[in-house]
Amino acid sequence: MKKIIHQSLKVMIVLILSSSTACKKDQSQLDLDKDSKGTYSFSNTEYTGLPNVGNHYFPRPLSLRFGAADEVTAWSHLTLSVWRRGDVKGKITNVEQQPQGQTKITIMFELPGDEQFNSPQVYIISADRKSITGGSTPIISMVDMKLFPINAPSIVGLWAQPEHPDWFPDLNAITFEKAGTTTYNQGGKPVYFVYDDKVLYRQSYKTGRLTHQFLWC
Repeated sequence: MKKIIHQSLKVMIVLILSSSTACKKDQSQLDLDKDSKGTYSFSNTEYTGLPNVGNHYFPRPLSLRFGAADEVTAWSHLTLSVWRRGDVKGKITNVEQQPQGQTKITIMFELPGDEQFNSPQVYIISADRKSITGGSTPIISMVDMKLFPINAPSIVGLWAQPEHPDWFPDLNAITFEKAGTTTYNQGGKPVYFVYDDKVLYRQSYKTGRLTHQFLWC
């Protein structure tokens, strides 16, 4: 049961940290109206949201980050014949400006062991650069991906799993406390340590805007 809870937590945490982190300005995320550092107009920016990733049955949370040059990092759970959790590296192989102001980007991700599934992924950044679409299954096909804001809101507070008939209700809610710890509810009830049903199950957390990783301490 504890293992199942951990796996469920990790999936939901990626979504949480892809939409919100510590409340401070991220110096590595460009202000697209003011900054021009990097090879491309979208360099050093990040898009977060939901794509279809790998062979999963429903969209997965994703953080897609463009570096200063051709490097790209996708943070999610991507499973084909090999199970991946975390950073999937990629490289920009082509960039084209479209007549209506959109930017067409071709990316080749590094997927050792899954070469038979791999193919160049073509994405379109909107003319206002606030969203990204495109891609193809089974790699990363965008569903709802938006430019992540420079000034992120705090994650402190209660985060409840959205109700959906096709999603497994393994985890109902996570509370991120100001002290840097978390507590959990499952099935509407608090989650306790397996060795002591009077002590709430807690984990320490740290947030980082650069990779949106959740670190168990």
